[in-house]
Amino acid sequence: MEIQTKLILAALFSTVIFYGVVLYAGLLNPLTIMVALLLIFSVSFFISRVISKRIVEVHEVINAVSKGDITKRVPIETEDEMDRLGRDLNTMIENLIEARRLPENILRSMKDGLFVVDVEGIITEANQAASEMLGLAKEELIGKSVTDIFSEYQRT
Repeated sequence: MEIQTKLILAALFSTVIFYGVVLYAGLLNPLTIMVALLLIFSVSFFISRVISKRIVEVHEVINAVSKGDITKRVPIETEDEMDRLGRDLNTMIENLIEARRLPENILRSMKDGLFVVDVEGIITEANQAASEMLGLAKEELIGKSVTDIFSEYQRT
């Protein structure tokens, strides 16, 4: 059921409750109005909590992914707008994971040595062929200056 439909139904339900209480009491006294308003408030509060809980869940996943945690997913419960949004977000995360795997697979399958170096000349990535070429483990290369690595390599 759509969120908008849920809100409309909640408003209708609240109105029916209000008129039912008024008709049952038979008159419009302050106590009747207060009870009816309390019921309306309670129903509205419950529905708003359900909706805001779902929004918070989506926000938490977006926040986690933006910080690099791509293990988070939005729980899918129904077929309303929030679940469609959650499903789309989950699909985007899966696409991001696949996009990250492609360069890793290319690096891993290359037979030539490849170093990825940042603007300061620090090695940020190296493939297996590069490690074997220099006789160093990949972990020994990452974070080191490319000039330091190659000056050591030339000495040997």
